[in-house]
Amino acid sequence: MPMSLLFLGQPPVARPATASCFQDLNLNLIFEQIQQDCPVPIKDIFYQPLTTIEAVQRRQAIFRDLLRPAGYQLMAHFVTAAAETAAKIKQDHHDWTADQQAADLLTALYEQHEQLEKLTEALAHFQPQSLGLQKLQADLDTYLQAPATQQLLTMMRTLTSALVQVQFYLTINGRYVRVTTNQLAASNSAEVATKLFGPIMTDLSELYRPNASIKTAEAVNGDTSLQANIVVQLHKLYPAVFAQLTTFYQQYQQYTVPGYEQVVTELNWYLAVQRYT
Repeated sequence: MPMSLLFLGQPPVARPATASCFQDLNLNLIFEQIQQDCPVPIKDIFYQPLTTIEAVQRRQAIFRDLLRPAGYQLMAHFVTAAAETAAKIKQDHHDWTADQQAADLLTALYEQHEQLEKLTEALAHFQPQSLGLQKLQADLDTYLQAPATQQLLTMMRTLTSALVQVQFYLTINGRYVRVTTNQLAASNSAEVATKLFGPIMTDLSELYRPNASIKTAEAVNGDTSLQANIVVQLHKLYPAVFAQLTTFYQQYQQYTVPGYEQVVTELNWYLAVQRYT
């Protein structure tokens, strides 16, 4: 998505915020107020002057599309979802195990792809009148149909399906925890529970109800937590699946959709200005 929604061609050089045209008309105060209502940095855009009537008309046409309630809601929903996904992608670099980093990246990129698909479908239904949003719709469709994008989608679907098939059972005896794919231990536990508690409990399902007061275990001393060690054992039980997960992370940990961040920032600018207006 290389085409800008704000500028035609190369963005103009910003004028200094101290320029008299901004100071004399108190435009700086307006820019500050608009920025306060926007979750991403957009203030610098106001200091990049448009120099042609075509560029002005391009923005006016996009604003007219956003004055339609359906258009505003469509873009507002997209930028909100994009911000949540961007936070997940940023967070995966701080996760405490490599497997969690890879799994979180898989989830975030899958969400991002679905968001772009929904945006493309919604734009087709909305039928924007502005050339800017029409071009955005065309660029999105081109990206989604590109061979590299289809390869990523296929890998994400295959890997997600494989991870769903990962099932395991824990046998806990004091400090000893056994990880296995065998259901025998689980079925035996159910039988023992029934024999022990059946005579005194009317609803045995209470035995298997999760306790909401138990918090998820945190990482302790790096990779020595119970969760991390369970995953180590799962590597041995499902080596092919975790090898795919590692390969995926190595291949896509720096992946970005071309022009994605620029489009999100520029749409935030339009929405913030419209809210202020």
